[in-house]
Amino acid sequence: LAHPEDPLSRPGRAALGLGVALFLAGFLLARYRVVRTIGWERAAAAALTLIAVVVFRPIPAVALLALVTAIVVVAIGAERLRYGRAPSPLLEG
Repeated sequence: LAHPEDPLSRPGRAALGLGVALFLAGFLLARYRVVRTIGWERAAAAALTLIAVVVFRPIPAVALLALVTAIVVVAIGAERLRYGRAPSPLLEG
């Protein structure tokens, strides 16, 4: 980021929001393909990321990046709490 205190441009916000959302969607699709379950936490994180980059246009770039990072970290933490150390469906045979 050349000017982290400035808001991101429209292409910058699109790249951040769509990049993270597509990354999470890739995990959703892979998980569904392998174990036939949907990780709702990651789906919610993808949606919240897209909403955040649209709603929080005027905030500084580094703050928007921190917000998107926090959304993903909370989603992964919630997923971890939900599943805990449950045995993998792949190992059940």
